[in-house]
Amino acid sequence: MKAKILQLHIFLITCFASVVCRAADITPPNILSVGSIDGTSIAVCFSEPLDPASATTIGNYAVNGAIAPASVALRSDGATAVLTLGAAVSGSFSVTVNNVRDLADNVISANSSANGTALGWTVVDVGSPSPPSDVFTCDGDTFTVTAGGNDIWANRDQFSFVGRAVEGDFDVQVRVTRLDFIGNHNSKAGLTMRETLDPKSRQHILNVNPQAGGNQYEALFREFEGGFSASWGGAFGVTFPDGWMRLQRQGDMLTAYRSTDGMNWEHERRQMQLRLPVRR
Repeated sequence: MKAKILQLHIFLITCFASVVCRAADITPPNILSVGSIDGTSIAVCFSEPLDPASATTIGNYAVNGAIAPASVALRSDGATAVLTLGAAVSGSFSVTVNNVRDLADNVISANSSANGTALGWTVVDVGSPSPPSDVFTCDGDTFTVTAGGNDIWANRDQFSFVGRAVEGDFDVQVRVTRLDFIGNHNSKAGLTMRETLDPKSRQHILNVNPQAGGNQYEALFREFEGGFSASWGGAFGVTFPDGWMRLQRQGDMLTAYRSTDGMNWEHERRQMQLRLPVRR
């Protein structure tokens, strides 16, 4: 009899603990933000992982009130849907979502919507790197880039480029919060300006290496098309997630900066700049 009571007692405690630790999910998903780099691909970021079937149903989305995407894919995080449009949008846009459910079958509020801006930037794999790039933004401010490539060095480059054409002076900055070390000490992320998107183009670049790799800021350039690359400055010690970099062009003078807070900038070096037009 005691053995049976003890067995019953253990069963009840296990059941009680299980009920307490597994509260039911009754909160529906909501849209956190939307973003687009080129106006053709729009990322919709949700508050939680989604039911794949409802999240990839084309009819559950509308862009600017009436445009249905050509396709919808769910990213590996399970909480980001990427809409591919048949024709690009420009400027401000809206995304309306219906009938999308989370993994607990809670459905999003009817006609949930969010606004974003198509940046009008270009994503190009220069020199055919492998694997090809995967670039997206949920808010137009933070970019996640997964890319391959040999290097941006020597007499030709192989890398993934995200940018746009500019003319005249500019002042641009970026904060690299993460750069994984995957066995290559010279992996790069940063700012570049190029005459063309040809792998042999003249160019200037300011970049960081992984902390477990080169762990430095590099300022590099190629003066002649197809010529060898060289350094024009650099410094050791990158403090991720605050790998701030800045390139400023004033006339024929290019200035490279680095920072740990995005407000107080330290000069890398000054260098005569390439002739316009250029891409950055």
